[in-house]
Amino acid sequence: MPAEIHSSTFKLADAILFDRVPQPWELPEHAFEGSPIPSMICAQERRYLHYLTRYRYSGAGAVVDLGPLFGSSTDALLSGMSSGCVHSYDLWEFFPDWERLLGKSLPMGSDIYPLFKEYLARFGDRVVPHKGDLLRYGWSGASIEILFIDAAKSPELMLHIANSFFPSLIPGAFVIQQDWVSSGTPWIQIAMGLLADFFEIMDSPEGGTVCFRVKRQIPPGALAPGYFTDPRAGLCLDQAADFLSARYGLCVRLGEAHYWAVRGDRQRALVIWKLVQRHRDYVPEFHEFDVVRVGELLGLKPL
Repeated sequence: MPAEIHSSTFKLADAILFDRVPQPWELPEHAFEGSPIPSMICAQERRYLHYLTRYRYSGAGAVVDLGPLFGSSTDALLSGMSSGCVHSYDLWEFFPDWERLLGKSLPMGSDIYPLFKEYLARFGDRVVPHKGDLLRYGWSGASIEILFIDAAKSPELMLHIANSFFPSLIPGAFVIQQDWVSSGTPWIQIAMGLLADFFEIMDSPEGGTVCFRVKRQIPPGALAPGYFTDPRAGLCLDQAADFLSARYGLCVRLGEAHYWAVRGDRQRALVIWKLVQRHRDYVPEFHEFDVVRVGELLGLKPL
């Protein structure tokens, strides 16, 4: 068996390549566009999920989709599978921010599961829905081979996902963190940093996504309840930013500012926030959303 190739990519300082070339999911022979489902993930991320199930899924474990919203990620995963099902977990409740995706507004909290079901109707019972607060759901204990995470929207949810789903990941399983390139979820980088001995980084697509492969079994309780305030948290965020190219790493630097702001160290957060905006690789069109989000925590407008 040929040795795996580690390489820098447009996004990652060092990653394992799937097919000895970067971004094979973008090659014409692997083309996938997917169904026209409203989505917060980009086309490259959908192609990536399809590629994983079409070319890298062995069937040795379950495919789990945490946070599919209207179903774009579930569609991409199932479209690559010749058989089997996807377990999809979501609140399926409407939020005003989604008006731009859906093209219409619904009352806050409206049930959008019927829309998800409609968009995924062609797959029939191959979609296994789990509707409601993820914190109330465990996992059956069955093996998991692919885990797509777009639901780790709080430190509590990240802790729950790590301790309820991670122990069922088989060696070689893929964990896809969709909110990695973001200022809004620093707990994700901290959690994955503290669990870094169990993972290796794979070539990843455009968008917020970074993919990890499981090196060995993760024991129950590997992520401690107090992980978010662990003394190593700052180091985890530094390392998470460093393994991304500067353009993407600056988003995680802003996540670091977010972290210190919510921890009460406003001065430290402010220094990072200002340094990012003065960085030679700062691009307002690319970074503005994250700069504004952190600025709101600090009570400031962008420089």
